[in-house]
Amino acid sequence: MAQSHALSALVPLRSELAGKLAALQQESDRIRSDITTLDAAIKIVDPGYKITGLRAKRTRSKNVFFAKHGDASKFVLETLRESGTLSTTEVAELAITHKGLNRTSIDTKALKACILTTLSRQRIKGVVVEAGRDSDGTIKWRLKN
Repeated sequence: MAQSHALSALVPLRSELAGKLAALQQESDRIRSDITTLDAAIKIVDPGYKITGLRAKRTRSKNVFFAKHGDASKFVLETLRESGTLSTTEVAELAITHKGLNRTSIDTKALKACILTTLSRQRIKGVVVEAGRDSDGTIKWRLKN
């Protein structure tokens, strides 16, 4: 009985992942075809152009936690203004609560990295400063006086 229960959960998950992989392979084939077409167009414009020397441009992934540009900074600064000194982990926990995120469905490590990146940028700008460390070594932050 337990085996069939486990299979009823695993088989649909496997099917879903296989479907995602097939879609990504189709997208990869389409992009590869587009690149080939662009290479041909470049060669028409300049037959001597060295296409092999072109490097791929790094794309940035979209921030899934904060929709608009600047939302993360705004949240972090408002949170520190209201609460004083907080660790990166504490700010991430408050973001989960504030945004109504489901802890089981989000990547909390990625959220914490997003918060840390935002805080580090604000430190470079001179807006926040490190105020020590938690017992687990997590940086504590506060607004600069």
